[in-house]
Amino acid sequence: MLTSVLSPISITTPDTAPPWGWNPAATFLTAYNTQAQARREQEKFNMAMQLERILLPAKAAQAEFTLNQLAYETENMANSYRLQNEMVNERRRIIRTGGSGASSNVAGNSGGSTPRTGSNVATLIQNWGGGSATPAGGGGGGKILGQGHTGDDY
Repeated sequence: MLTSVLSPISITTPDTAPPWGWNPAATFLTAYNTQAQARREQEKFNMAMQLERILLPAKAAQAEFTLNQLAYETENMANSYRLQNEMVNERRRIIRTGGSGASSNVAGNSGGSTPRTGSNVATLIQNWGGGSATPAGGGGGGKILGQGHTGDDY
């Protein structure tokens, strides 16, 4: 009979945890939960990117519309300021020249091109600026802006 020189070694589980406090089950659960959270965040990010790709044409069209609207409003305001500037310059020219020999078509005058002399200049100044100028003939023949012409203005 053969006998072994080696004696059997019994393997026993230690009664105490390893000295460094390692818990394999807790480590596995922590790693699993971290990975699951990262996977959820990646899926959420992918869905957001897919939604952005779907909505991109609509957002681009909206941005183009907004820019066109802004350009229109800016051009409209610029034209309005140019018109107001022209009206102010026309008033200043009439005041400086006294209306002698000048004829122009002034905004708000439905009479067309009328010579701006004498009492007409005072009437125009009063109509435009709301001033207290009266025609040379007296009588306060000016109109208040926004009331229009009655037919017996001139």
